[in-house]
Amino acid sequence: MSGLRVALTGFPVLWAFLSGCGGSSGYRQTPRVIPMPVNAPPEAGTTGAPPPELRRQLLLPAKLDPAAESFLRAHGSAAPKGFTTEPPTSLTAMAAFATGLGEARGLAPDLTFYGARLGEGERAELGLTPPTGCVTVVAHGGLGVMEVDSFVVDGPPDSPRILAQDDRAGPVAVLGGQGACAPITTTGGARIVVIVRRGAGPVVMAVFRGDRAP
Repeated sequence: MSGLRVALTGFPVLWAFLSGCGGSSGYRQTPRVIPMPVNAPPEAGTTGAPPPELRRQLLLPAKLDPAAESFLRAHGSAAPKGFTTEPPTSLTAMAAFATGLGEARGLAPDLTFYGARLGEGERAELGLTPPTGCVTVVAHGGLGVMEVDSFVVDGPPDSPRILAQDDRAGPVAVLGGQGACAPITTTGGARIVVIVRRGAGPVVMAVFRGDRAP
């Protein structure tokens, strides 16, 4: 009952933000992407240089886990599960949206939250339409999920071509985060894949999109 009160309390704030991003009409206006160099902190022009440790982290390339790609390919022969619409008042959906607010700066959120209940080695897929632009994907694992990975791929399921993948460990996967959305350009067939590498349980995904940054 306490979880329900928290969800209902947060719903007006979440709904007000979503309504401001276009309501149920979708993307009638082209969302604006804030241009920023990947290797420079967003606040560098206004607050001075970042601390040395943060500066070193920003200059390093993203640490992609090769085990995540290997795991995806090893389980590619099984049929994927489909996403269902997740109520925006669920605690996991609210957590995914809150993470996206900080990670997908300058992008517009999809007005739908996508949910799936996945076992270890199971994945869910969502077609990316249109298959171009700049994308940030946030996938939050619920109770029982210890490691979740997210990808944007095209090509056949048993031999996908990976266009982008998340660089986080644990039950939260963020693809194209920290204001550096993943630019996607393909002739078609691009899709978002979320797979549980360890554990089992519910996963909720939020998608944020915009034009490619110049």
